[in-house]
Amino acid sequence: MDTLKILFWTFLFIIVYTYVGYGILLYVIIKIRRFFKIGKTVEVDHSYEPEVTLFIAAYNEKDYVDAKMENTLSLDYPKDKLNIVWVTDGSDDGTPDLLKDFPNTTVHHLDERNGKIGAMNRGMDFVKTPIVIFSDANTNLGKESIRRIVNLFSNPTVGCVSGEKRIIEKESDVASGAGEGIYWKYESSFEKSGMQNSTL
Repeated sequence: MDTLKILFWTFLFIIVYTYVGYGILLYVIIKIRRFFKIGKTVEVDHSYEPEVTLFIAAYNEKDYVDAKMENTLSLDYPKDKLNIVWVTDGSDDGTPDLLKDFPNTTVHHLDERNGKIGAMNRGMDFVKTPIVIFSDANTNLGKESIRRIVNLFSNPTVGCVSGEKRIIEKESDVASGAGEGIYWKYESSFEKSGMQNSTL
């Protein structure tokens, strides 16, 4: 009986920590860092403009191809320095064929599906640029997203940059998407409070 109680409380702790506890712990750590003034402002070079790869791993995303490419081609970054790479392993809905109509877009496809991580690992062998930005097919980027990310990478102390996910809920999706929206708002509130200051 004691063993069952230990397992129960252990699993309960893991669940609570996953959804609530880690955010509270992160908040406390951030407050301590700020109190002791740990961390520094990240200075950026606005003239830094290297080649960038926008990497999209997609599985059966034909319904999002047009919108994603329209969004991508409207981004504020030199077109000759933005490489668009799609890895569509396992897709059998015509996603790879739809992408052939778009310029400056490279598609790598295998009939076999090995999951998103497998597609990303395989696709990285084709990336030659110093900066890679990962995005989902059903995710639109803000017009200045790439430029802002690149600006931060101009500082050699920056190893990675993360964006903020905002969920747009349609009326038909309110019931199913409400939970995810609330969770992302909760998580983002802690992520934003933990970000290093940057000069953009």
